[in-house]
Amino acid sequence: MEIDETALSNVPYYNSFQLRSQLRNESAWNHWIEQAKAPALTDTLKLYQKLQTSGLALIFLSRRHENQRSSTVKNLLLAGYSGWKMLIMRPEDDLQTDVQTFKSKQRLYLESLGFRIQGALGDQWSDISGPAVGNFTFKMPNPLYHII
Repeated sequence: MEIDETALSNVPYYNSFQLRSQLRNESAWNHWIEQAKAPALTDTLKLYQKLQTSGLALIFLSRRHENQRSSTVKNLLLAGYSGWKMLIMRPEDDLQTDVQTFKSKQRLYLESLGFRIQGALGDQWSDISGPAVGNFTFKMPNPLYHII
């Protein structure tokens, strides 16, 4: 499961800007992540909690970088997510690999560890495309942006 715009909503971050050109401000984005204030997407949280009762190992696979791990964990917990099996994030020095390639490699790695991926849930096609997405893919709507 992806985090941004799938498990957590960053709409409050985007609402804080008047001009679209300001949205790409890496410093402001990092500050937003550090605040750990992104609310849960209610329906995703309900689904997550229902899946937890099924005994599945729930894994977050995010394009966020490792240096944002503590803030991300804090935010997920504050938003109501808990009990996940793994949180996979991009290495800090990984600036070149496109999101789909990164996530595909991580899913293949999970399979090599013995996990049987049942499905993938994300807001971008890159979250649910490529090898090892499981039997089911779920594309969440994202009216804010599209990653190419």
